[in-house]
Amino acid sequence: MSSQKQRRLSRLKKAMTFVLMGTVCLTAAASVAALTQTFEVSDPDVVVENKSEEKKNKEEIIHIDCAALENAGGEKALQVFNAAGSKENNFTMNVKENEAPALASKKKENKAEKENKETKEEVSEEVEESSEVSTNNDVNNDIVWYSVQIDLRGNKLNKKVPAGTVGSVLAYLDIQLTEYDSLNADLEKEISDNENIVIKRTVVVTDVEEKEIGFKTVTKESETLFEGETKVDTEGEKGVKQITVEKTYVNGKFTSKKEVSSEVVKEPVDKVVLKGTAKKVDHFTNTENGTEVVDNGDGKTFVDASGNERQYVDVMTGSGTAYYAEPGASTATGRDAQYGVVAVNPNVIPYGSKLYIVSNDGEVIYGDAVAGDTGGGLMDNLILVDLFYPTYDECCVFGRRDVTIYILEYGNEFR
Repeated sequence: MSSQKQRRLSRLKKAMTFVLMGTVCLTAAASVAALTQTFEVSDPDVVVENKSEEKKNKEEIIHIDCAALENAGGEKALQVFNAAGSKENNFTMNVKENEAPALASKKKENKAEKENKETKEEVSEEVEESSEVSTNNDVNNDIVWYSVQIDLRGNKLNKKVPAGTVGSVLAYLDIQLTEYDSLNADLEKEISDNENIVIKRTVVVTDVEEKEIGFKTVTKESETLFEGETKVDTEGEKGVKQITVEKTYVNGKFTSKKEVSSEVVKEPVDKVVLKGTAKKVDHFTNTENGTEVVDNGDGKTFVDASGNERQYVDVMTGSGTAYYAEPGASTATGRDAQYGVVAVNPNVIPYGSKLYIVSNDGEVIYGDAVAGDTGGGLMDNLILVDLFYPTYDECCVFGRRDVTIYILEYGNEFR
């Protein structure tokens, strides 16, 4: 039971007690032993006496219950009560017949006034309470509630929220957005029932990755190799590139990456392959069908291996050998060491002289050559010519044998 209802019930009980006490006081007109002593009190309307048993002037003897009277608020009776003596005992007082109605009327007025005051207070309290309830009901009735689904960074929540904007809903649910969060709707958008609000946490991470750079293969022609032959001159090497990327993660899951910048930290090295261009002649077959090299005597002409008649200015015979060198090697005249460049004694055959060489046994046709190199054995006149071959095996096949050198044209290089 509420405190207000308890106060109302207490006041109602007091009012009923007061009414009953007033009735008792007015109807207790029975004769009682008269008080023999009269007590003077401050209220002239009330006289208290001690009398004999006989009635005098039709006075009414009223028995007063002090406790009840005190509770009922009888001030005059209390004054008599105090004059009479003990507060603990009840006492009897005489009320004159003509004074009883006035006293009863006065008591009724006091009672009515008190009841009216209590009634006003109760009504006022009821109005206040009713107003509060009405106000609360009005407030509650004004709120519109919606069901919303919140997808919070991958976790789905179903909530009842007051109508409003997306921003007010997040505030109501105490959901705070970070700089990495994104919404599927504007914060100012008004929500509707069964609204779906999606909050994604997007994080961008910067990372550095390394990537290989492939090398190119470059082919270069070389006269030091015969046609169809190749040789790796430089091995290729891969380069390295550093790439700065931004990786995007949504709700903790990788979604994409974007290249921001790149830098080559190691350049690739091209692979170089040499491709031979020199024509290969079989120097170790016998000449036939008019291709034999012959001397035409005074005419100073000869027929080469291809059957062409050619002129010469001088002819020499002597011992010949063979040598080889790695591709790219150079000779005494600065020419590349390659097929057709032969070593001589420049004091005998000047550098730059154009020659045509064959073996005397007819097995080897070296062909056209130029005097472009020298050596120790040549300078000591131990051999007449040293023929360049691109391989060691070919040098071994030629070995050492006598040769004929047709000087087509003397050179004028002196080194």
